[in-house]
Amino acid sequence: MARAACTERAHMTAVLQLVADLPTRGELPPYTLTDKDRAKIYDLHVLSEASCKALRADWKIYTTWCAEVGRQALPASVETIVEFCAAMCAQKKIGTIVRYRATIARHHTITGFDDPTSDSLSVYEFVKLRKAYGSRREPKAPLTLDNLRAMLDACPPDLVGIRDRAILAVGFMGAFRRATLSRVEVRHLRWEKAPDGTLTGLSIYIPWEKNDKNANGRTLGITVASNPAHCPVRLLRAWLDAAGILTGPVFRRLDMVALRANGGHLPTQAIDDELVADVVKRAAQRVGLDPSLYAAHSLRRGFITEAINMDKPAHRIMAQSGHRSKTVMMQYYDDAELFKQNAGLGML
Repeated sequence: MARAACTERAHMTAVLQLVADLPTRGELPPYTLTDKDRAKIYDLHVLSEASCKALRADWKIYTTWCAEVGRQALPASVETIVEFCAAMCAQKKIGTIVRYRATIARHHTITGFDDPTSDSLSVYEFVKLRKAYGSRREPKAPLTLDNLRAMLDACPPDLVGIRDRAILAVGFMGAFRRATLSRVEVRHLRWEKAPDGTLTGLSIYIPWEKNDKNANGRTLGITVASNPAHCPVRLLRAWLDAAGILTGPVFRRLDMVALRANGGHLPTQAIDDELVADVVKRAAQRVGLDPSLYAAHSLRRGFITEAINMDKPAHRIMAQSGHRSKTVMMQYYDDAELFKQNAGLGML
């Protein structure tokens, strides 16, 4: 542990020395974002609400750091970016710093300045930081089917519990991203029935999501389960009926602030993606699981992992999850089949 700390300090010292030794470059005068700039940077027609929220938070972290150390945030010098990334490595994961760099790049590009993160020196130094600190992501634990069933059974019988039960079941069986799940509206639903009127499934139209840059949209299907208490289709129908929802967002906020804002009636505001994570964490805690290991992505990752373990065809899993990249999907296979298809299986 002491050796790692010494290595980290030595690396940080080397980076800061590099910054100090760089030739001084003339900086442009500081620039203040205008309302027009912000409208372009945080354009909801291009980015999701969650992405815009992350952009604002990341930009605040960066500009706060710049103010504390006396650096110019916009336009920034390459030296500023190198020093910022080095400072953040001591407290943030590499994946978070990658996001910070993307935020800085977007603000510079849209305001007409050169992107300092794409400078060869900036790229070179960041590659060194990646090697020094590692870039392995630590995804949230996938929900198993047994854990999901236990969570559904443990939800309270009140309106919040009925809503949460539907969020868990639909989120899992639809392999939803949390932002996509929070945007589902009643008009996107189509209840599938047999000729005798028996409910056979649910079609959900997704007009736009993270990897659908042209908003082509897609439709996914959720089948009826044999056990009504665990059936996502019936649980969603039960939530809509209990809440009296006929139009608008499917999943609504039910906190006191939202209720007061709507005169005590059912709020019209959709849940945000953070609430999906809260629902999963609360459900995990109810059944004795460590809530810190679970979040909204546990639903999506859980479905994919269970489907892989059941030997479902990869193209059918991708059709449900909306993945377009086989490379990304293979990461799920690598995790799910770490021991199932291990090369050393049965050797000893």
